[in-house]
Amino acid sequence: MPINKKDSKILSGIIGIGSYLPQNTLTNYDLERMVDTTDEWIYSRTGIKERRIAGENEFTSTMAVKAAEKAIKMSEISPQKIDLIVFCTITPDYPIPCTAGILAKELGIKNAGGMDINTACSGFIYGISIADTFLKSKKANYVLVVCSDKLSTITDYQDRSSCILFGDGAGAVVMTRTEKFGLLDFKLGLLGDEYEKIVIPAGGSRNPASEKTVKERMHFMKLQGREVFKLAVKYMGQTLKEILERNEITIDMVDWIVPHQANKRITEAICEHFNIPKEKVYDNIEFVGNTSGGSIAIALDEMLEKGLLKNGQLVALAALGAGITYGAALLSWGTT
Repeated sequence: MPINKKDSKILSGIIGIGSYLPQNTLTNYDLERMVDTTDEWIYSRTGIKERRIAGENEFTSTMAVKAAEKAIKMSEISPQKIDLIVFCTITPDYPIPCTAGILAKELGIKNAGGMDINTACSGFIYGISIADTFLKSKKANYVLVVCSDKLSTITDYQDRSSCILFGDGAGAVVMTRTEKFGLLDFKLGLLGDEYEKIVIPAGGSRNPASEKTVKERMHFMKLQGREVFKLAVKYMGQTLKEILERNEITIDMVDWIVPHQANKRITEAICEHFNIPKEKVYDNIEFVGNTSGGSIAIALDEMLEKGLLKNGQLVALAALGAGITYGAALLSWGTT
């Protein structure tokens, strides 16, 4: 919803943020030994040099715990004060139970509601939007939004067009009602007609796991790269433009634009098509790759550690992911 002048003092603010990236790296030179590709080919088409890969004993939940612990510590609240967990992932630890439950156990959270949501690379924007709805309606006081994915488990390392993109990682934020800073507006979208552009064909009720589905590598993500590229440029750009226009904000008023880190060429195309100055866009894809829903939170945490984010700055977010889901959000940044 657009900014309401009467309710401008009631916002959903981020009071804690954290991220986690595994220590193991998979470089373009490593991929040269796995598939028919080169460092130059990968970097020129994606802007990626390396990505992080979780170890055998690291899971979606364990990465989430580390990101969430950092966010909770920064928020200076007890985990017991969290009354809702929104866990964004496409690689849950198990089909059931929800990974939010595993996270609650590991963090010692006893009295919270919780849910997993599957909106892929749009996860962070969807997650903070859900948190905003619960906080504004006073159905929750503190919401933990976590985006974590072990994409290496669904990446086909025989497919050179897609395996070059993805890495593992997690990002988390703690949100509560605030007056001076927070989420100003958001817009969510869904292109159901395009759902087959990003899909894992087997493992669900339509194609249950079988010897055939395993042999045909149907449990790995299938990506129609060129088509997704076009959709990302169009809908991330349009949604960002719409959310600024309806709040009467021009691009020169925005301090930072933090897009989902999907592909550097996508970000560059959005800047070119929608006249966005590149110096306003934060990009860390070169060393982390595409980490799905966690990418925006990971980038924000990195920016904060570098001293780039300052209280009072206006930050715009945009993402597109499987579904096809997409969204944009506008933040008045502040953590105190």
